[in-house]
Amino acid sequence: MIDEGSFFEIKPAFARNIITGYARLNGRTVGIVANQSMEVGGVIDVDAANKAARFVRICDSFNIPLIQLQDSPAVMIGVEEEHNNSEVYGELLGFNETKLKDLRAEDVV
Repeated sequence: MIDEGSFFEIKPAFARNIITGYARLNGRTVGIVANQSMEVGGVIDVDAANKAARFVRICDSFNIPLIQLQDSPAVMIGVEEEHNNSEVYGELLGFNETKLKDLRAEDVV
């Protein structure tokens, strides 16, 4: 899907259930957000939502097209998650992305 050897992951040790990074697609820089189902089943928690939302905003600020690969069964639920600012989920799940200025491709598995 991307140019070979071009992926550069951002914050790989934080919120490992979501992957964010830059890559090249036909020579053009793109941002990639993807669930990592090998970590916590790919469920979105507050840390993952924050990581993804921040990355999406950075891509938008620099007019970097965004590719999203989503294979998430759900968001993490519970009192602790709600206490930790769970409204961030909205940003990750599309509400904030309607404001993106540049191109976006999304593949939901």
